[in-house]
Amino acid sequence: MSIVLMTGGTGFIGSFILKNLFSDESISEIVIITRDCEIAKNTLLKKNINCDKHIFIELNFKKILKLDNRDLKQILSCDKVYHIAACISLSNSPKIIDINFNGTKFILDLFISSGVKLDKFVFFSTAYAFGIRETSVQENWILEKPRRFRNTYEESKFLCEKLIYEYHKKYNLNYLIIRPSVVISKKYNSKSRPQTIFLFGYYLKQYDCVDLYCSINPVLNIVSVEKLVKVFELVEKNNICNKIINVVGENVPISVITNSYEKSFNVKVNLKKCSRGESIDSNINSSMPYLLHPQREWEISFLNDNNLNENDLDVSSILLEYFKDE
Repeated sequence: MSIVLMTGGTGFIGSFILKNLFSDESISEIVIITRDCEIAKNTLLKKNINCDKHIFIELNFKKILKLDNRDLKQILSCDKVYHIAACISLSNSPKIIDINFNGTKFILDLFISSGVKLDKFVFFSTAYAFGIRETSVQENWILEKPRRFRNTYEESKFLCEKLIYEYHKKYNLNYLIIRPSVVISKKYNSKSRPQTIFLFGYYLKQYDCVDLYCSINPVLNIVSVEKLVKVFELVEKNNICNKIINVVGENVPISVITNSYEKSFNVKVNLKKCSRGESIDSNINSSMPYLLHPQREWEISFLNDNNLNENDLDVSSILLEYFKDE
């Protein structure tokens, strides 16, 4: 029986992963780092997740304080770490890098400085950690910093991957890095707002008509959270270690997504072609930065998500449900 440590367990992706871990009979306890223990417990109970198997430790990565000895001992008793917590934003605030990078480093340093050897450090990155590039994305280390990122969230994930690489080489850290693309759920979920398409919808609903600048034949790579969990199950079942895994789906035409926005908000979305290098000063476009640069191909060693159809991607009913009280 093992004890595992998890961050981000009450978030959108984390709650799905937590359900999966909870059903794993080889895990005796799940230690969850959270900003507020009571809120975390209530959130999990609402999702029908029994908290008997969980131990909660309160810690805010935005302001990391010294852990008391009891909490530290509990953390260091863990065999594996599932690090999902992150500040998700498409803005360009330097704080995003500080929070995401320093939070990751804090956890790694706890184990390294205490001489505790982890069975595996599982890190959830992003398929866009490579920034803007011309070549396909392989399932290996990004050793050279990309010339440009779309936002600081991407950059923060790149820096975290680089840190894990350094600790793997220096301390023989066992790792697994999972890189999902834009993750959506097919069902309405109270944690939907961090999803890219909902963030974008929040901006669009404020207008009657929107000009959306994009590259030629704009697409968005989308993967369902259900498929992400399935890949996670596979890699855990096969005890995959010291590997990077891209979890991506199809490159979906943006028109499929914008049609959902138009039906939900009665807004007209005009797709306008933008040549490479042309400067676009638009708050709307900055909220959906993946339209101005053509999508690249990803190497995939596990399941892809090519069974999504237009009904799966028609999120109009979910958008209406989510924004009905605003």
